[in-house]
Amino acid sequence: MKPKTEQAVGTLDVQTVADRELRMERVFNASRERVWRALTDPSLVARWWGRGNRLVVERMVVERGGHWRYLEHAPSGPQGFEGRYREVMPPERLVSTFEWDGRPGHVVVNTTTLEDMGDGCTRLVTVSLFETTGDRDGMVRSGMEEGANASYDALDRVLLTPEDAGSAPDAPACAPLGIRRVAFTMHPVVDVARARAFYEHTLGLRPSMVGEHGNVHWIEYTLPDGGCLAISNASADQPSATAGATLALEVDDLAALMQHLKAHDVPFKTEVIPGPSCKMAVCVDPEGNSILLHQLDHAEVQGSGC
Repeated sequence: MKPKTEQAVGTLDVQTVADRELRMERVFNASRERVWRALTDPSLVARWWGRGNRLVVERMVVERGGHWRYLEHAPSGPQGFEGRYREVMPPERLVSTFEWDGRPGHVVVNTTTLEDMGDGCTRLVTVSLFETTGDRDGMVRSGMEEGANASYDALDRVLLTPEDAGSAPDAPACAPLGIRRVAFTMHPVVDVARARAFYEHTLGLRPSMVGEHGNVHWIEYTLPDGGCLAISNASADQPSATAGATLALEVDDLAALMQHLKAHDVPFKTEVIPGPSCKMAVCVDPEGNSILLHQLDHAEVQGSGC
């Protein structure tokens, strides 16, 4: 029996402490190691931190001095948050600063500790130190407790999901690594004018973007019901009836994804290639197929490449 722990599971306790501090406590039905991972793995943080809103983890270097930055897509518009890690002591203590783009310069220091309850549960305690009592009280009045409850409810769902659920049919598609959609498919061409005549006059497609740099051309056709086709002579690949097209995947954070893939020994054909409104890199799957990873500079732009 676990009467003490069971009574507290899922209940958020919020208290004002001293003059400038706020203390939040909640017990989760998961091991301390698993809760720690949910706090420090960007793929998991993206699934719970945003209060139910879509969250883009733009940067998350979990080490002393490391920078983190999240962009929450709230109904009122994008909200940016960021800070630096001051202490990282797995799996028990995490200290970081917190700053909201809406109030730059108002820095909060969050100290989070994880206590192993000894019964498969973990007590998470966060003490937030504000610069002034007014900053703390303003945060309380802003609906902070409601937002924290929403995030912790989402964290509960993440922790209660089996760790191998990535293979389940109802698992969130691509969410853990920030892969959102097929950005475009690209056919390599040699004679750009001849190719454009076919796609635009024979197929009747209207170009949505035409770019060139010297003798290198990139033409995009955004389709009426979604999706984008690109043709280019930028690739070293030669057109072939059996080669197929280049697959491009839209991602949230190209640098973080590249770091993850390289840690898993995934080879890359290119490093980051900057474009006028995007950046991209090309990796190779185990069968030898190229996959172009594509990140728009502005996440709100849809249905287009660079």
